[in-house]
Amino acid sequence: DKWPEPKRLVSFTTKADYLLFDEPGATFRDGDVLLFGAEDAGLPEHIRAQSDLCLRIPMEEQPHVRSLNLSVSVAVGVFEAVRQSKQNN
Repeated sequence: DKWPEPKRLVSFTTKADYLLFDEPGATFRDGDVLLFGAEDAGLPEHIRAQSDLCLRIPMEEQPHVRSLNLSVSVAVGVFEAVRQSKQNN
């Protein structure tokens, strides 16, 4: 099997307008490239500006919880992309 050509850059950032589970913003497609920033700094503005779609993982407001660990964020994002891919095929 050949990998599909990358079609969109989908960035995960706390500065996104769309939540991961919002429709229609968070509909993944074959060939999407998922990009996650560093835990401490996130994605730079110039990368967010070049992204086709920016998504934010929803978190309940908690005063003691600042952010998710990068590996947890990647697991959540990849899980949802794979789930949608299997659902659409």
